[in-house]
Amino acid sequence: EVGYDDTFFTPVHSGESGSSAKIPVRHDGDSSRGAYLWSSEANSLPLSVLKNLLKAKGISTIFLSASEKLQPERATQIRESAHDVGTKVVAMSGNNNWLNTSLEQIRLQTHQMTQNFDGLHLDIEPHTLPAYKSNPLPLLDSFSALIQVASQEAKCAGKELSLSVHPKLPPLFVEKLKANVDQIYIMAYGITDPERMLRVLSPHLSYGSTKLALALRPRDFANEAALEQFITIIIRKTGIRCFAFHTLGEYINFVVR
Repeated sequence: EVGYDDTFFTPVHSGESGSSAKIPVRHDGDSSRGAYLWSSEANSLPLSVLKNLLKAKGISTIFLSASEKLQPERATQIRESAHDVGTKVVAMSGNNNWLNTSLEQIRLQTHQMTQNFDGLHLDIEPHTLPAYKSNPLPLLDSFSALIQVASQEAKCAGKELSLSVHPKLPPLFVEKLKANVDQIYIMAYGITDPERMLRVLSPHLSYGSTKLALALRPRDFANEAALEQFITIIIRKTGIRCFAFHTLGEYINFVVR
């Protein structure tokens, strides 16, 4: 694992040299990039490193895990640092308990979680629950209902709502979710072959690429060049132009190794 050091993420342009010239600036403008940031990473990541990385790599959104482990003061510092360089910070929750929560409580939780952030990202995975295999419909109905309520609350506050979903969720169900969200990230980890990725995405792409995004795990790829080449192919063949990296801490280690 690479230790954090300010020199790792000083933005540099081609032709420059020196020990800080490790992270070339992205200027393609052809896609948007986001990154998940876990609480443990957020609590230890130097703010100067964070700001330089966001600028150098054009990260437009941080999905910040708003768990109890996240220090409140740290959340404020990360939000302010990200906003300084034009990056949004969205509160993220991956707790499946949302599926067993009353709709009124969901409304309240959405309000509380978006109050000091630019939006809410839900990484809720009904397919991981034991009941899903034998009878998925009640869980999918609960998922749909909670998204509708969260969307209403987020829109009232002028905040965005996005989701992470497993590629094996029914494509028609995912398509219907689009009406209530700004973006849906398909979690397709472990896939580095573009043709295989196209096969995985094909059922969802049959409804079009609107609001579809892709969550990738950088460490699955041999190097950053391979990751960027993969993204270029996916953009060209699917029309998907929004990507998120899992996670920001791993992405840091990936780009400097």
